[in-house]
Amino acid sequence: MDEKIFMAELGDRMIALRESRGWSQDELAEKLNVSRQTVSNWENGKVRIDIVKASEVADVFGITLDELCGKCIAPDDQNAAREVAAETPDGKAKEKRHRKSIIALLAAVMAVFSVLGVYGIIQAATGSDERPVSSVISLSPYAAGVLIFVVAVVAVVVCAVLLVRYIDRTR
Repeated sequence: MDEKIFMAELGDRMIALRESRGWSQDELAEKLNVSRQTVSNWENGKVRIDIVKASEVADVFGITLDELCGKCIAPDDQNAAREVAAETPDGKAKEKRHRKSIIALLAAVMAVFSVLGVYGIIQAATGSDERPVSSVISLSPYAAGVLIFVVAVVAVVVCAVLLVRYIDRTR
């Protein structure tokens, strides 16, 4: 990776981490025993940070040096890092594909359970003989159909709620 690009990305991560904690550049500088200008230069990618100070920065944020350098993201800082990544054109495209995949998956699960619900209604309506559906569970075809329908309705409602919450969260 090009050093300038790396430094710019490191600076973006530092800004996101600092802002997610509600800290000013002055506050971060004080925690690191450096000037505000030094923090500004790091965040803007103008000055290369040495490994010792980078380690101190990671400690102040409560993350590993790998996390600070973008190798992996700490769970507490995923939203801040996601916002930084989403600002790039490639990040926006990935986020959009991910969102579409989640929505498609929930819609497919809802469709499967809808079909299962229709099957349950048909089973309940046509299950007039009282022989058990299974030797393990002693349910009449009518009771089995109603049970299938109820489970399917609950699953569709849960999927619909998850879908709406996901769409609201990603706006």
